Amino acid sequence: ENALTVFPNPTTGQIQIQSLVEEIETILIYNLTGTLLHQEENINTLNTTLDLKILPSGIYIANVISEKGMQSVRIIKK
Repeated sequence: ENALTVFPNPTTGQIQIQSLVEEIETILIYNLTGTLLHQEENINTLNTTLDLKILPSGIYIANVISEKGMQSVRIIKK
């Protein structure tokens, strides 16, 4: 299983997502009603920075997709 680190969480803007095992390919950010709000494709690296400043305060779900599958991470935006 792919181990992910997400920080800072909660965040006020930028967030780092790091994979300890395999390259991140795509990140999809959803609100709690399941609406896709942001999509980053062709990342192909072990860590990336997302700028969430445009999103209002709330709780979001990040689906992090790699070659071996997908993991979901809850992100809190202040």
